Amino acid sequence: MRNRYLLVSLIAAAPVAAQLPSASASALGAGDTYTALARGFNAVAWNPAGLAMTGNPGFSMTLVPIRAVGSFGPISLKDLKDYEGVVVPADVKEEWLQKVEGEGAQSAAFQAGLTELALSIGPFALHVGSQATVAADLGPGAMELIMFGNAGRTGEPRPITGEGSAAIGLASTTAGVSYGRVISQSPGRRLAFGVTGKYTMGHALFFATDAGTNVTASPIGGQVVFPMVLPITDEDERSINNGNGIGLDIGLGMERGPWTFGFSIQNLIHTFKWDASNFEFQRNMLNIEDNSSDTETYPLESWPELANAVEDLRFKPVIAFGAAWKPVGRITLSGDLRMRTDDEGLEGGPQRFLGVGAEFRVLPFLPLRVGAASTSDGTMLTGGAGLSIGFFNLAGAVGVSQGDGGSDPIAALTLSFGAK
Repeated sequence: MRNRYLLVSLIAAAPVAAQLPSASASALGAGDTYTALARGFNAVAWNPAGLAMTGNPGFSMTLVPIRAVGSFGPISLKDLKDYEGVVVPADVKEEWLQKVEGEGAQSAAFQAGLTELALSIGPFALHVGSQATVAADLGPGAMELIMFGNAGRTGEPRPITGEGSAAIGLASTTAGVSYGRVISQSPGRRLAFGVTGKYTMGHALFFATDAGTNVTASPIGGQVVFPMVLPITDEDERSINNGNGIGLDIGLGMERGPWTFGFSIQNLIHTFKWDASNFEFQRNMLNIEDNSSDTETYPLESWPELANAVEDLRFKPVIAFGAAWKPVGRITLSGDLRMRTDDEGLEGGPQRFLGVGAEFRVLPFLPLRVGAASTSDGTMLTGGAGLSIGFFNLAGAVGVSQGDGGSDPIAALTLSFGAK
């Protein structure tokens, strides 16, 4: 299937990364630079060694934090809004189509993460979180058909293909249990190790991809081939467990005076695999010349190439390095470098991430945070604020990621106790 790798790239393009959604708006406010700073329940998603580092609370928990991000481009929502209710001029459609050709597709994506439960007690922590992702690409040919019809942009008949068009949606829940332990320590120095065991359940997977669409205008002919994979629709056979597996993360933390360093490998091992027997596919084939079609549903295993594409959607390792510096009591500077080892994995986010962040406490209970990052997909700017009174912490953050397709908003809100 020629668009097999396009499906995985749609997941990778989604800016919210990781199986476990970050349960901290503070992390987003500081540019997602928390590999060295995560403590308490946050350590499960970032670096389990934080459970044995200075500043780890005796107890912490959070109440259903939510994090979401969306993207749409290169034709932006503002572009569409500007021509709402009116006919789009031909020169504007041509300008839009050139943007799509430059990017390779018109893309849209939305990803949301919800933490159902996150808490820590001393060096132990538990995090249960769910993620949902929807992403779609429309190739230049598909966009030309939508905007100009089958005669094309010039009015001169020519073949148009659906190459570059695909859509994917998935939902999963992961439960992680972490433990951190001090390896060695002396005045002003500490070395810690942490480990996280995870279980991931895949609830739903949907994808559709062009498999040879070719439309001709004169004479009208060709075919549309857009197979769609989805969970079995029969209520008696439907399941919320359409794939599962266990995983292992490890982490290190080191303190030297005002400096803290962190290192983690997520998905060092992960056995997650979708169960192809729980899926079916619609062939979605239309022959334009004789108006014949095939929209029947078949067991996924009857198309081995599609079944293999589903089973190949796995979680791959992510390596992270982090550092934090506290020159004075009210200022914390942080930085992270993260890399996905394989651009074909289910673990979303950019292939490379390099970010810096800062927290400044105007008053001891009022932290302000800013962050910036350069990624393989573009740039990210974030900011946030919090309210910390004793055991109670409230934090909010917003951000914008800027890529070739335009600007994408990010938002997070966290109410927590014990850890920020």
